[in-house]
Formats: sequence, structure tokens, C-alpha cells
Amino acid sequence: NIIGGTAITEDISAQIKVEKKLQISEEKYRTIFNSINEGLFIHDRNTGAIVDANQKGCEMYGYSFEEIVKIPISQLSKNKTPFTQKEAINFIKKAQKKPQFFEWHARKKDGSLFWVEVNMRLGEVSNIKRIIVTFRDINKRKNAEEELKISEIRYRQLVHGLQDPIIVHSLGKFVFVNDAAVKLAKGKKYSDLIGKNIIEFVHPDYR
Repeated sequence: NIIGGTAITEDISAQIKVEKKLQISEEKYRTIFNSINEGLFIHDRNTGAIVDANQKGCEMYGYSFEEIVKIPISQLSKNKTPFTQKEAINFIKKAQKKPQFFEWHARKKDGSLFWVEVNMRLGEVSNIKRIIVTFRDINKRKNAEEELKISEIRYRQLVHGLQDPIIVHSLGKFVFVNDAAVKLAKGKKYSDLIGKNIIEFVHPDYR
């Protein structure tokens, strides 16, 4: 039957065209997906499972694509409160109502920990509602903040240990005093001095 044969040929031809378009569309999607200079994971919004990941995200954690879509969030996290599977799922639930922005202590394949800044939101991928997560490495910044905190603690310990009063002011108001300065202002506490005008503590004869 020539007519029947022609119809079948046209159906197959149309199907091939559709499949070709889908292939091109997938290639474009994958190219854009992997060109993003931030880590990007696509999660199932109900289970939290990773269903897709870009190249940058895989590289940051040290896993291949095939590995990362098979492991739980807990394996990619410090996995100690507040960085556990439970907390991650809570963020995913919240993201279905409004975008979430937070810092997360992550774990690489080799076991080393690092910090990431996470942006999580609900979106559609191939007409399916998913949780879209972008993240960037902020480990250097967090380490610098920790070093600064330690440095400030050491400085304060040193300054408070001095016998001489040390006063720091801005526009005539106390912004820092050491323990010796507090003792000099008899009957006063540290909180009684900070923010106050220096002139209040000067004898009237010397104002």
C-alpha cells in the first residue's frame, strides 16, 4: 500500500526531526549550564536528591557527575549541626515559598571542609518544579574573618592586661577602654563608659 507506506515514512521523518530538535535543545541547555562560573545543583523538591549538576559544582566538590547525583546531601556537608541533611531539607522546604540565601559548611570528596555561599530557589526545569541551587566558594573570606577574630581577641587580651589606662575615642565619645581605664573611673563599669562623652568624666575645673 503506497499511501500507507508514505504515511509511515512521514511519521518517522517527523519523529526524527522532533528528536533532532530535542537533541539540539539539550546540547544548548548543557552548554549554558556548564558555562556558569558558579556551582549549580538541581534538586528534587520533595526528597532533596540531586538530579543534575553543572561541571563547576562537580569540580568544587571533587566528584564526577555520575557520582554526585547518587550521593546524599549529608555526604556533601560537614554533617554536624547545623550543617546536616535535616537542616538542608528544611532549607529546601523554605525555598518552595521564598528564596533562601545562607552560608554552608561543605565537605569535598577527599574529606576536607570548605565554606560556600548558597542561593536556593524554586524553579522549573523541563516543565518539572525543582529546587535550583547556585553556590560559590567563600572559604578564603571565611578564613580571613576567623583570623581577624583571633587577632582581635589577642589584641584585646594584650591591651586589657596593661597597667596603664588606654582610651580610644571618636568625636569625643568613648569607643574603647581597657580594664585599667575602667578602674580609673571609680565605680564605673565598661558599659557605663562606651558611647559616653569624655567631657562627662573630666573634673569641672579642667573642662
